[in-house]
Amino acid sequence: MIEMLVKRPTYNQRLKCVAFAILSYQNFKFNEEVTNTLLELIHNSDTQLPLFMPFALKKALEEFELQIPNPIILKIQAEEIESIYSLTELQESLFSIALLINTPQQLAWLNSSKVRS
Repeated sequence: MIEMLVKRPTYNQRLKCVAFAILSYQNFKFNEEVTNTLLELIHNSDTQLPLFMPFALKKALEEFELQIPNPIILKIQAEEIESIYSLTELQESLFSIALLINTPQQLAWLNSSKVRS
């Protein structure tokens, strides 16, 4: 299996680039080549724009020794909370988190859960 990262621009209604999303395979495994690719994608991004990344990249981002100038927002699917990632991992994250909700039931769960800070 080829391990790959992709950087995709996000545009507003005026077709102005307002953010970048770093995309990866779901079952992602880090190695030196992938880490170098991630660093290159970050380095070649406008530092004023936020970078949306999968929550799976959290550990790698925390281990980088260099300062990342972009705002980092980690994306996580609601169903991954407590099934793949612990609530503690979310609460202790150094980065902002964007919760992706797919069903109305997940929204109801979120409203009644301990996730809120």
